[in-house]
Amino acid sequence: MRRVLWFCLLALLACNTPGLDFVGAPPTRLSVSGATYDVRLAGNRAEAIRLNPTYAPRLGAFEFTARAAMEIVSGCTVIKIKGDAAQLVGTLDCKAAPVRRPARPRAIELDCYEVDQWTIEGLEQTTTLLDCGVTS
Repeated sequence: MRRVLWFCLLALLACNTPGLDFVGAPPTRLSVSGATYDVRLAGNRAEAIRLNPTYAPRLGAFEFTARAAMEIVSGCTVIKIKGDAAQLVGTLDCKAAPVRRPARPRAIELDCYEVDQWTIEGLEQTTTLLDCGVTS
């Protein structure tokens, strides 16, 4: 019984915990199409941790919303992304521009709609193109 209790306690502590490379980096919280993320920056990498509970066994649409969140916070382009539906890490390409950090973390709400969607034959992977704008 004690082991179960410790396991549950450790599982709760893991929620919204940054990866080792991002410990100490201040989070910026923002929402993109209903998905709320804490985004942290470290060098040329960004980490997005999804905070809202959603059934998501696959990465799917969260890859696009997390990518948008990382690009908004960093001001750079995400060229590579990996992770799962809850915690994603992206590699940033800033083209010699420094990664800018907001002076104060603030919530940003984006309104996105689907522009196009296509499937690559043989890979069973669907790609969706989103057009997003900041809501006032």
